[in-house]
Amino acid sequence: MKFNLVTTILLLLLSAVTLVACSSDDDIDDIFIGKTWYMSGGKLNGTDFSKEQVSSLYIYKDSYWIVFSKDTFTGKLSTNTSFSGTWEADGKHRTLKLNVTSSVNCEEILLDANIFRVIKNVNRYSGDANILEIFSDDNSYINMGSIR
Repeated sequence: MKFNLVTTILLLLLSAVTLVACSSDDDIDDIFIGKTWYMSGGKLNGTDFSKEQVSSLYIYKDSYWIVFSKDTFTGKLSTNTSFSGTWEADGKHRTLKLNVTSSVNCEEILLDANIFRVIKNVNRYSGDANILEIFSDDNSYINMGSIR
């Protein structure tokens, strides 16, 4: 009986210490920096990516990705459409702002144009070091993974 009581008290103390030590803030560097984020789907203007749109994200190895460094990012849509800029994120509120500073002409390919609109208007993110979703509003977001 004493053993169970002592064990229970120790487990409660360890649990309390663990909860106090945890933070609800995301580790921004762990999530964003040091990997290539490959686009894998999402929703555009309230409509999920079609099977054809998802398939087109994988046609070329060097397309549809974003890489974040400390304060800047670079990315690529289809094979000829690159973009870059600065970014900032808040791990507590899960907000994300991408400021595209490069000149981009992607209106020829509808999928590129729609994805780029999400990128330019991103206001929040969800995810971790393996899966990332960036949202411009409740009806438009892009799913990304760090492995293609």
